[in-house]
Amino acid sequence: MEISFSGGVCEVGRSCVLLKSEDTRILLDCGIKLGERTKYPSLDHVKGVDAVILTHAHIDHIGALPLLFSMDKRSPDFEGIFCTPPTVALSHVMLRDGWKLQQVEWERFNLPKLYDYEDLVECLNNFKAVNYHSSFDVEDFTFTFFESGHVLGSCLVKIESHEGTLVYTGDIGGFYRSNHLNPPETGVRCDWLIMESTYGATLQHPAIRQVQNNLIEIIRNYFEEHPTGKILIPAFAFARSQELMRLFSLRNLPYPVYYDGMIKDTQPVYDAHVAYMNEEVKNQFYQTRQNPFLGNFTPIETMEQRWSVIRDKKPAIILAPSGMLNGGWSPFYFSKLNRPENLLILVSYQAEGTPGRLIRDGERKVTITLLNDDYEWSDEQLDVKIGVASIEGLTAHASANDLRTFARSCKPEKIFLVHGEAKEVEYLSQMLKKDKILKDAEVVVPQIEKGYELKVEMVGKDVLKRIIERLDSLEERISRIENKLEE
Repeated sequence: MEISFSGGVCEVGRSCVLLKSEDTRILLDCGIKLGERTKYPSLDHVKGVDAVILTHAHIDHIGALPLLFSMDKRSPDFEGIFCTPPTVALSHVMLRDGWKLQQVEWERFNLPKLYDYEDLVECLNNFKAVNYHSSFDVEDFTFTFFESGHVLGSCLVKIESHEGTLVYTGDIGGFYRSNHLNPPETGVRCDWLIMESTYGATLQHPAIRQVQNNLIEIIRNYFEEHPTGKILIPAFAFARSQELMRLFSLRNLPYPVYYDGMIKDTQPVYDAHVAYMNEEVKNQFYQTRQNPFLGNFTPIETMEQRWSVIRDKKPAIILAPSGMLNGGWSPFYFSKLNRPENLLILVSYQAEGTPGRLIRDGERKVTITLLNDDYEWSDEQLDVKIGVASIEGLTAHASANDLRTFARSCKPEKIFLVHGEAKEVEYLSQMLKKDKILKDAEVVVPQIEKGYELKVEMVGKDVLKRIIERLDSLEERISRIENKLEE
């Protein structure tokens, strides 16, 4: 049993892990990294893939999936792309939009096309839905999904084999920070843990109630001083957008809220999957039939509507992807609202090299790629004149303390840290190594494409304990197979 990493090492983006045994090859996620130019996972050493397991539908975890079809990376017995039902639906939205953006980039930089629309369609046709806590087998491995609290449908994956148990977190949310999701499940015991580290150098996020209050206060104060101004909030097409819409609805903000771009496509997925949300949201929806997210909010459908909102002398809040100002409609609004009387509020993670990151770090001149009135993409260099505010703590990622708590609950022998910039990974690595509960666990910062053998080291009484655990696990797997045969 061996793992290797095709991306997501000392970086946020292009998450992709190859898990293999003697006869089986599984990909855990297969994403891209957004920036001025898209970066893809290193797939040269990947071949004969028997299945793909997805943790959630963000593009940095799914964006490279069509390459498996265009580059013929699948085995003849390829079983499919497995994920939760909400992730199936959201992935269809995200991958179709990603196809459009990739075409623009390939043409802009005169790059060869890496996949065709037919590859995308074949990819989408291979998705298979599996619910939380429902185990399934792919050759040598048994997989079980648990809630990770990151976004709708996100999961952490427990992978059992004769060699031992591996847990892959994908992305983990903070404990009780989301206003519509359950917190991540803990206590999923394993021998080896692959864990994200996006905020590995942030010991603890500020209290979520205080973060929300700060955002509402900034909005109210701004409109008191600028009664005809506009607030642009770039937000991811799903998760952050719904967090904000629910917050604005619960707080009864008296200002018009408009939403644009892919939020219009992802919102129906949220409406159809309320059963995957927390009890508060489910109770509101099932008892009152009220939409938990859509208050008196208005979708923007046409270019005429966009210009009408921009030119109107009334206050307005505009939610639009992308959260990093590197795609979607948010660059368009940024360009047209780039005046001192308007305000840009950054609430999402800002990856290195993106316009959002440059603005957050104080750059006063940025180049953005935006759609024009004819729905054509063009580059525009702008001096940043709009007011800028940045809200820390609305993230859907766990803090270092939360990550340590989760790792403790798993009791692993070895921890691999991924999905974090180098300084985040290094800080979290040192923190885990010094932890009294995790002191016997080996912490590894992996290298791209290097293979890591997963082998349990056992001595004395541990041997007997491990044998008993393996027999119990084998008995469970045999029972599941028998049940399937009876069906």
